[in-house]
Amino acid sequence: MQREDNPEISRLIQVLKEFNKLLSISGGHNSLSLLYESELTIPQILTLHYVFHCGKVSISSISETLRLSLGATSHLVDKLVKRGYLLREENPKDRRIKYVSITESGAEFIERLNESRTYDLANALSFLEMEDIRKLTDLIGEVNEKLKNKLKNEGKDLCKE
Repeated sequence: MQREDNPEISRLIQVLKEFNKLLSISGGHNSLSLLYESELTIPQILTLHYVFHCGKVSISSISETLRLSLGATSHLVDKLVKRGYLLREENPKDRRIKYVSITESGAEFIERLNESRTYDLANALSFLEMEDIRKLTDLIGEVNEKLKNKLKNEGKDLCKE
């Protein structure tokens, strides 16, 4: 039986989808407003997050991570460079290789986005009792650790370089 066919996994997926929907309805307004005002696309935001967390990366690693063509990734990066969020530089040993790093402005945007998400989540979950918060935190912490180990064992790493 594949995991997708497992009724408990299916039930968990449905519960998580509902949870995500309810979180969006109950308190995602600050981060959604920031995203809307930024006029950035989802791939651009994902790129900023990737570079923010990984540091200086090649355009090809962004392309692999986002599963976009090199051309599309290069175009996406160009737009973020023009907006002042990323800095593009050539590898001095091989000018065909381009590296990207985040600018102060790009880092500030990601930090503001993270802060607004934190605020939104805190507001959305503020009704929970302290014991429920502890239980949920412990359980999600365990899931995070198991998922990290699974990804590590599969050789998957967010920052490939």
